[in-house]
Amino acid sequence: CYHVTPIQNIPSIQMHGLVPAIGPLSRCKQEQTPGIYLFTTMTDMEDAITNWLGDALEEQYGDDCDIAILHIDLPDSISIERSSVEYECICREIIPAKYITFYDDSGNRISTNWFFARRFISNA
Repeated sequence: CYHVTPIQNIPSIQMHGLVPAIGPLSRCKQEQTPGIYLFTTMTDMEDAITNWLGDALEEQYGDDCDIAILHIDLPDSISIERSSVEYECICREIIPAKYITFYDDSGNRISTNWFFARRFISNA
């Protein structure tokens, strides 16, 4: 599965994993139950980014919002449910960072050390 998030969320995700929530985009869609929304395929994720999701991210975070693509490889012990739309599924429990690989929007794997170093420098 795949998840898309603003790149500034990565340090928190690395520390706490993906946590089910009703975030800014979920509030816009009037979601009622906290969840982690995942795309079932890379093609579905790419279609969303170039269409409705890209527009929603720009509207919410600005047109200079850098995104990260998260590849999620869940063990059988973490359950997901099908959404009402065919291109997504929902996880209602925390996804630990050890099941997540981070990529930038060009498809390059992101080094986790780079984010912690960047955060340390920006807080100095």
